[in-house]
Amino acid sequence: MAEILVFTLLAAVAAVYPVLPRYKQLRVRYNLWTKGRLLFIASLILLILLSYAVSVYLQSIEQKSIEVSYLMGSITITPLLVEYTQLGAVVGIVALFSVVFLKSNVRIQNEENLLEILRNLQSQENYSTLTNLIEDKYRPLVNHPPAPENPENLAASFKRAHREDYEPVEGWRKLAREKKRLVNYYLGRIGYRLKETAERSSEYTNALLLDSDFSKQYPSVATELGLRILRDDSLNGRPRKKVVHRYLRELLKVENSLLYRDLEQNTNQDGLYRYDLEEQNRLLYALFSDFNRAVELDVYKPVGDKTKEIIRDQRREEIDRYNDQRLTNTDISDEYIFSDPVFLGVQYFDVLVTEAFHQKIDWHVWLSYYESFTREICRNYEINEYSDPDAEWPNDYSRLLYEMISNMRDWIKMMDEYLKPDVDSDVSGPPYHLDVVPEDVDGTPSNSESHVDDAAGGEDDSDESDDEDKQEEYGDHVRLGRMSTGRGQRNIPEMTVIILFSCHEKILSTSEIPLQFKAYITKIVFMCLLDLREYEQGSLQWEYSEFMLYCLEDNLTGRASKASYREVLKQVYQGEYGGQSEYGVRHEVHVKDTQMTGLVDALDDII
Repeated sequence: MAEILVFTLLAAVAAVYPVLPRYKQLRVRYNLWTKGRLLFIASLILLILLSYAVSVYLQSIEQKSIEVSYLMGSITITPLLVEYTQLGAVVGIVALFSVVFLKSNVRIQNEENLLEILRNLQSQENYSTLTNLIEDKYRPLVNHPPAPENPENLAASFKRAHREDYEPVEGWRKLAREKKRLVNYYLGRIGYRLKETAERSSEYTNALLLDSDFSKQYPSVATELGLRILRDDSLNGRPRKKVVHRYLRELLKVENSLLYRDLEQNTNQDGLYRYDLEEQNRLLYALFSDFNRAVELDVYKPVGDKTKEIIRDQRREEIDRYNDQRLTNTDISDEYIFSDPVFLGVQYFDVLVTEAFHQKIDWHVWLSYYESFTREICRNYEINEYSDPDAEWPNDYSRLLYEMISNMRDWIKMMDEYLKPDVDSDVSGPPYHLDVVPEDVDGTPSNSESHVDDAAGGEDDSDESDDEDKQEEYGDHVRLGRMSTGRGQRNIPEMTVIILFSCHEKILSTSEIPLQFKAYITKIVFMCLLDLREYEQGSLQWEYSEFMLYCLEDNLTGRASKASYREVLKQVYQGEYGGQSEYGVRHEVHVKDTQMTGLVDALDDII
C-alpha cells in the first residue's frame, strides 16, 4: 500500500510539470541542474528503489524483520522502517520540485544553462516565454547588483588620484586609507558573492532589451517588462534610459498600445488646465507623477523624435493620408483621433507640459517640439481632392495644427489661472508687478540672467522689496525674465509665447494653407493676447501681453522675418480674402475688447 502512495506522489510531480508555464519549467534547468542537486535527487531515487527491493525481499521470506550488521554495529529492518524510508525519500523529492515550481523566486544555480536558455528562446523567436523568464528573474537579469570596484585597477586609481589632488594625504594616513579601501573591497566581494548574480546572463539581457526584434514586442508581450524598467529608479541610468526610449518609441508606433490607451483614458481634469494623473493610467503616472524621473530619462525625446519621423515619412508615400479628413470627418467618432500616432505625440506633450508647470518646473521642458512638428506639417501641407478648403479644418494636418495652437493657448491661460488667486486677494494694486524691458534698450543687461531693471526710475526700496517678495512667492516657473526671443534660461510660459508666434509665422508663411484657416489660427492667438491684456497694467499677465506683442513685432521686423508673413498677416487681420473684404481678425478683436485695452491700436502699429 505504501508503494502505491510513493509512486502516486512521483507521478503527480511528473503530471504537474507539463502543465506549468514554460518559464517555470525552465527553472529546473537553471536551479536543479547542478552536480550537487542532481546527486541528491539520484540518491533519493536510489533509496526509494532500494527500500522497495527490501520490502519485496521481506515479503518473499515471510519474516517481519531482518538484522543487518555493519562495522559500527547492526540495524533491524522492519516493514514499517522500509515504508517510512520510502515516504521520506519521495517527500524530499516532491518538496524540492514543489519549491522550484511554486516559489515566487528561485535562485540561479547554473548560469551556463540559463544563458543557453536565453539564447535558444531568442533564436526560436519565443518572445513570450523569453519575456516571462526575464520578468521572473528580473533581479539579477535586469537589475543586477553592481560588482565592487577593485581600488588597484587603473580607472579607480586615476579617479582617486584626481580627487586627491584637492585633498593631499601623505605618510601613514595615505597608507591607512589604501588599506581601508582594500578591506572594504574584499568585504564587498564576499557580499557580492552571497547575492544572486549572473554577470554574463545580465549582460546578454541588457543587449537583448535593445535588440530590434525584441523591441517590437514592447507593445504586446513585453509591455509590463518595459513599464517595470521605467519605474525602477534603482537601475543604472544610461542603460535604463536607452531601454525606456526604445519602449516609448515602439508604443507610439503600435495602435492600441498602453500609451494609446492611457492617453485616451487620461482626459479627466484636476481643476482647470491640468490632467488628473490617475494611478490606473500606469504609464502616464509613472512618467509624469514625479517629474524628476521624466527629466532623468529624457522622456520627451523618443516620442518627439518618432512623431517627427512619422510626419516626414509621409513625404515618401504616394498619398499623404494627413491631407485627407480622416481625423476631422464628422461621421466618425471623435475618439477615432486617439488612434492616430501624430495626434498622440501632440497630446503626449500637452500632458507633459501641463504636469511640469503644476510641479513648478522652472524651465521649458522641451515644448519646442511643437515648433518642429509645425515645421514638418507645413512642408507636407497640401489641399487635394480629399481636402475641403472651406471647412473649419481643411484636412487632418489642419486639425493637428489647431490642436498645437490651442494647447499653447491653454498653457498661457494655465499661467493666468495660476496667478488669479493672488489677483483676487490683492485688490489694492497690480499683482506681481515686474519692470521688464527689451534687451536692446540702452542700459539694460542683455544676458539671460537679467530679470529686472534694477535702475528703474521712481522705484523706492520698498517697491523693489515687494517685487522680490512676489518673485519668491510665485517662483521662477512663472516669472518673465526679459523681453527677448532668445531661448536660453526660459520657463514654460515664456517659451510657450516664443514658440506660439514661431508656429504662427510658419503657418501663415505656408502658401498651401487656406487663408480662412490662417485667420482662424490668428484669431486664437490674438484672443489669447487680449485675455492677458485685460488685466491691470503692470500685472504679470499684462507684462506677458507685452511680451506677446514683442514676439509678434520681432517676427515681422527681425533679421529672420519673411515678407510673406507680413503680407498674409495683413490680409487676415484686415479681412482681405481673395479680393473680397470681410470682417477680419481686427474686427473680432475690436468687438471682444470691451475693456478698451488699446490692443487694436497696438496691433495696428505693429502690423
